Amino acid sequence: MRWSIVKAEPLLPAAAGGLGEFQVYRFRLPLVADGRLAFSILLREPGRARVERFIEGIAPDTGSLQLVDNQWTCVWNAVDGRSLPAVRLLGSRFALGDQIGVRPLGSTIQLYEVRELLPLTIH
Repeated sequence: MRWSIVKAEPLLPAAAGGLGEFQVYRFRLPLVADGRLAFSILLREPGRARVERFIEGIAPDTGSLQLVDNQWTCVWNAVDGRSLPAVRLLGSRFALGDQIGVRPLGSTIQLYEVRELLPLTIH
């Protein structure tokens, strides 16, 4: 098991975000060799799991992954008094080329592809 940085980009960039925004996600996750999530490590060390969301032209949003209603959920840090809706993370494998789902609460699922996978060297 190793902690990794996973970069995911939308399969259909024009449809990402529902508003034509190009969103890229970067997750810090514990993965086993074949890209599956190491759930026991994630449950034991949830504070190490992080998420960043990049939208062209604005500063990145940062947050944590939390288990909400038995689903891994991206919970964003409030910036400048604005709060962002939580986003469900759907996927059990995060190897290069794998497809994952991202679903803002109360919205439809958006499909993403893992485009970059790097070992996390700084803890």
